[in-house]
Amino acid sequence: MSNFFTLPADFIFNQVRLHAPGMASLFGIGKPEDAITLTIVLSVLLWMLACVAVWASIRFLRSSVRILEALVRTACYRVVQGASNVKTRIICNFRQLFPHRRSADIESTPEIEFDDLDFTVLQAAADLGPGFTTSAPELASQYGLRPSQLEESLLKLQDNKMITSVLGSTDGFDNYRLTDSGAAYIRMWDQR
Repeated sequence: MSNFFTLPADFIFNQVRLHAPGMASLFGIGKPEDAITLTIVLSVLLWMLACVAVWASIRFLRSSVRILEALVRTACYRVVQGASNVKTRIICNFRQLFPHRRSADIESTPEIEFDDLDFTVLQAAADLGPGFTTSAPELASQYGLRPSQLEESLLKLQDNKMITSVLGSTDGFDNYRLTDSGAAYIRMWDQR
C-alpha cells in the first residue's frame, strides 16, 4: 500500500520495526498490512506538520528579510546623515574664516504707524464688541467712503494683528473681528 501520501508513515514504521521490534509489536505495527489505519492517520499528521513547518519557515524568512532591509535602510540613513553633518560642519568652519557683515537695521525695532482712518476702523471694530464682525461695505456705509479705501485699512490692521479675518464675506469683501491685541491697544489708547 506504499504510495507518496503514506511515504512518511511507512518510513517511520520501517525504522521502528528495524530498530525496536518489541515496540513495533506492542503498537501492532509488526506487519505493514495490520497498521493501515494507523499509517493513514500518522501520514495525515506528518503532512500537516510539514505544511506548518513550511509556513513557519516562509514567515521566518519574510521576517528576516524585512529586518535585514530595515537594518540596511537604517545604516544608509545614518551614513547619509553623518555625511550631511560633516558637510554642515565644514561649511560652518569655512564661514568663520570670513568676517561677518552686520546690519544696523537689525537692532532697530519696527514702528507701526496708524493714520486717522486706520484708528477709526479699529475703533469701529472695538465698538461692536467681542466676537462681532465688520466688513469694508458696512464701514463704507457708516463713514461715506469707498469700500476699497476701507479694505486697505483693514488689511493693514490685519497685517499688524489688530484684527483678524473670519469665515464669510459681505458683498465680496472679507469679514473681520477685533483680536486681543487690538482690544489691548484700544484700551491703552483710551487710558491715555
